[in-house]
Amino acid sequence: MLLIACLSLLGYSLLLCRFIRWPIESTIFFIVSAIIVINYIAAYFGLLQPISEGLLWMGGAAFLLSPVYLWKERSFLWSRYFTPGLVLFWLLIIVFGLMAYYLVVLDQWDELGRWLPYAKHLHHARGFFTPQQAPDIQIDYPPGTALWYYYFMQTGAYKENTTAFAHLFLIFTPLLLLVRHYTWKVWLSLFIASILFLTLLLLMKIRFGPVGSVMVDGPTALFFGGVIASYFSLKEIRSLPFYLFFPAMALALLKPMNLPFVAVAFAVVFCDQIYSRLQNKSSLLPAFYYLGMLFLPASLVLSWNHYLLENDVIPAWRLDTFLHPHSPLTALQYVEVVRKYSFSMIPALAFIAILGTATFFIYKKTMDRTNQRRLLLSQALLLLAYIFYLLSLFYIYLYHIQPHLALQLNSLYRFLLIFYGAWIVIILSQILYFIDTPVNFIKMKRRSTSYLFASLLILLVSVYSTVVWLGQKSRLHKPHSMIYLRSQVQKILSVTASHIPTNARVGLIWTGNDTLKLHLLAYELLPRQVFLLQDDRSKEQFKKLLPNLDYLFLVNDTSNLKANYYSSLSQLNRTVFQIDKKDKLSVVIYKMRNLSNE
Repeated sequence: MLLIACLSLLGYSLLLCRFIRWPIESTIFFIVSAIIVINYIAAYFGLLQPISEGLLWMGGAAFLLSPVYLWKERSFLWSRYFTPGLVLFWLLIIVFGLMAYYLVVLDQWDELGRWLPYAKHLHHARGFFTPQQAPDIQIDYPPGTALWYYYFMQTGAYKENTTAFAHLFLIFTPLLLLVRHYTWKVWLSLFIASILFLTLLLLMKIRFGPVGSVMVDGPTALFFGGVIASYFSLKEIRSLPFYLFFPAMALALLKPMNLPFVAVAFAVVFCDQIYSRLQNKSSLLPAFYYLGMLFLPASLVLSWNHYLLENDVIPAWRLDTFLHPHSPLTALQYVEVVRKYSFSMIPALAFIAILGTATFFIYKKTMDRTNQRRLLLSQALLLLAYIFYLLSLFYIYLYHIQPHLALQLNSLYRFLLIFYGAWIVIILSQILYFIDTPVNFIKMKRRSTSYLFASLLILLVSVYSTVVWLGQKSRLHKPHSMIYLRSQVQKILSVTASHIPTNARVGLIWTGNDTLKLHLLAYELLPRQVFLLQDDRSKEQFKKLLPNLDYLFLVNDTSNLKANYYSSLSQLNRTVFQIDKKDKLSVVIYKMRNLSNE
């Protein structure tokens, strides 16, 4: 299935390059974005499975027919179609994709508590799902990544390693435009540049390959930067507004509150258009074509919020909630958050200084006066947006986050990463766009130096990946680590899952403060309908709940629960399993009734 999906993407890429004449390096980013958007619209109308399968097989047909429609272009095959940038991209996908498929360990809380369950629910539902179908998770986040993963496993079973493989496209495709100027004559320079890009990703903690992740902050950053980078890198194509609409819409579907990033990208593009056209004394009307970059993503966000409200779900990070502050912090906690956030701004200011230096360098190397001003205009807009972003995060930590999370500045780096990654991609694209003869600028003159430099970079990436991967594996035997807990949960379910039908309604009752294992159990039990239950229910509520369940899991220390609800549990004499583990993870499973298809 992975091979078919990849060949389908390649088929679309060759087709667009042949008939629309877009640079081949620009097509993959557009195709990935378009598939996310089309799958979203299809899922909204309950047509995800047929539409997505149609997209898959049409792309496959485009690949099979490529010898026919490329025959007249065979003299340009290596210069226009199979360029070094495209070939390198697919080599990276193959190498790091196989590593991700066979070696990656997904062990972060948000991965197992939100992104992976979301993808698993969507795959089994073959479309959007309601809170009644997925009572174990919140469905208020937009489904962009899950819709993308679905393209790779729509006709097969759900697999985590498939999501890790598919996630690579969300990371690498926005960067592909940065290497479109390279030819086969300077393949070594391209190789070194690609290693530099990969090193930058690792330094920003955007994980891929054997240390991969399905966290969405990295793709959000790269899509945000990729939209603006595409604008500067593809000025020669007439259909540029249409091209940019789809990455902007896909960006809005990756995470909640991504619409402000779309607005920043639109502001940079629109202001640059107005300034350039005023300087050239040309019509301003084409600049307004780019309004679709703002209104189309906004319409998708509004449609998603409408879907949530129809299902009695409050959308995440609503604007009206954001604008009505109510601090949960005490006076001392408030002061502590202010102090910690102030210190955390030191790296943020250092980042501004570094990018300011890079902007000055590009400015000095740019010969055209108009382009110099365009550079300063775009960077000034990004700086203003960055400052506003920092102030907004400060406001959120003070007024909208629980004290124990605010005091830790929980997830602050992940939030800042979005702007860090995007801005770096934009700077790199402007180096290639504004500096005269950019390939000669980044080309290594001495071959021996090139090989040495490339070898050192490969060594750095390899050592980093190996250390992180070995660290993940070593945690397999450390109690309380996510990987260890997952292994224990999987051992339990390897014994019980075959006895619990996939259409069962399962209740999970947790009697401890740490709900980590509870979410792990819920995720591993999917696609069974899982209800996460609190142990503080009244006896009457508990008694009413039982007839609606097929199985009941009592997790961890169940002695207090049995004492509190003995009158209800004493009627359940059909214990299927009782499992006790050395790490104090114990599970008692009650079979409530027979299912018709058992």
